[in-house]
Amino acid sequence: MPQFASKEAFEQAMRNVQNTAENTKATIDEQDSTGEALPPDTVNVTTNDRMPTHRVNGNALLKNFQVTRKEFSGGGKFAANITISSNKLQFNASCIRYYPDHNFIEILIDPEGRRMAIRPCEEFEKNAFQWARNQKTDKKRVSRQITMTDAWSLFFTMMGWTPENKYKVLGTRKIYDNADFVLFFLEDAVEYTTEKEIGPDGTVKTKRNAFLPVQWRDSFGDYVDVHDQKMQFGAAETLRLFNTPDGTAHLLKPKAK
Repeated sequence: MPQFASKEAFEQAMRNVQNTAENTKATIDEQDSTGEALPPDTVNVTTNDRMPTHRVNGNALLKNFQVTRKEFSGGGKFAANITISSNKLQFNASCIRYYPDHNFIEILIDPEGRRMAIRPCEEFEKNAFQWARNQKTDKKRVSRQITMTDAWSLFFTMMGWTPENKYKVLGTRKIYDNADFVLFFLEDAVEYTTEKEIGPDGTVKTKRNAFLPVQWRDSFGDYVDVHDQKMQFGAAETLRLFNTPDGTAHLLKPKAK
C-alpha cells in the first residue's frame, strides 16, 4: 500500500482517483449518446462489477431459437385446456381453477384469427354457459360438460374439423387492467380419433390416436419473435361472441373485471 507524506497528500490522491472515474463515465455516456440508437431490449454486458464493456440486444441472441411446444409433452398435467367435440365442450380442472368464484363463463370466438376466449360472468347473463359445478356430496368443485346444439356445427365448419373426432387445445390466461380471460389458439388443436380393434379372443377394444397439426412436422415451435408477437393480445380487441343455440352473433369487447 502506498505511503503518503501528509494528510493533505492523501486527500489529493483520493480526489485524483474520483476525477478519473468521473471522466471515464462521461466518456462512456458520450459514446452512447453519439452512437447509433440502441434497441429497447439492449442490456449491459460486463466483465466486472463496475464497468460495461459492450452492449447487446437480448432478443437478438435468441432470434434463431424456436419456443418448444408444450403439446409435445402431452400438454402437461396442470396445463389448462379445453376438449371440443361436435356437440360438447369441456374444460379441465386446471382451467376452471383460474376462476374459483365463477361457475359460469361467456365463450367468445374470433373467426378470422381462429381463436377462442372465455371470460367469467354471472349466472344471469344472457350468454352464460355453466362450465363448473359444486358436487352435492362433498361440495368439491368440478368441471361440467357443456352440451351444444346443432348450431355448433358452424364452429366445425369454420375450422374445417371432422365432426366425428375430438380436439384438445391448451389455454393461456391473459390479465389486463380491464380484462381477464383465457385464450385458446384453435389452429394449435391436437386431433383425437378412435378406432375399434378386435382381439384374438374376439373382444373389441377402442384405441385412441392423437394427431398433431401437420404444419408442426418440420419445427419445434414458433421462432422467439413470432411467438412473442403471437402472445401479445390487445385487451381492447374485438372478439365475436356466438350466441348458441339460436346462432345469432354479437360484437363485444372483453368485459372489464
